[in-house]
Amino acid sequence: MYGIVLAGGKSSRMKSNKSFLRLNGRTFIETIINVLKPIFKDNIIVITNEPELYSFLNVKLESDLFKDKGPLAGIYTGLMVSPSHHNFFIACDMPFVSDKAIRFIIEQKANWDAVVPVIGGYIEPLYGIYSKNCIEPIKDCLVKNWLKATSFYDQVAVKTIPETIFKKMDPELKMFININTPKEFGIAQNL
Repeated sequence: MYGIVLAGGKSSRMKSNKSFLRLNGRTFIETIINVLKPIFKDNIIVITNEPELYSFLNVKLESDLFKDKGPLAGIYTGLMVSPSHHNFFIACDMPFVSDKAIRFIIEQKANWDAVVPVIGGYIEPLYGIYSKNCIEPIKDCLVKNWLKATSFYDQVAVKTIPETIFKKMDPELKMFININTPKEFGIAQNL
């Protein structure tokens, strides 16, 4: 299995590249890679449209196969380039990522096409596992410009994991905080 980090966004609300925001002396992307390495070893891919910025990470870098189509295109690209049938995906703006949660999600994969947490009543599509069975349904959505990250879920076998499971690992559910704005970054710095 591969760990795939989606870092292809424009960071338009943040006004700077979210991957390189610093928390506790480390960039978000370095923090995430450091959590993924013990789990996936050398099987890590960063999906980015600016690979030159990420070369210092010493991981495989790939650019979106569908440009300007958001995270759904990142998932598609990751599934296309990974040699593994199942792959774990995470967004680059989640600096409190939990290795324990990732390992638990991996244990749930079985024959599912997608395994994702449900937090606060909403699916967390960028903290989960997808299989290559999702490729054609995602491609179909991308071609139709249906860009919601969950737009293909009705065409694949999806397992959701309730937040109660993750609250046992992280009572405040910090692991699911994603940073999109300077205000959210300020809050994260105080956590």
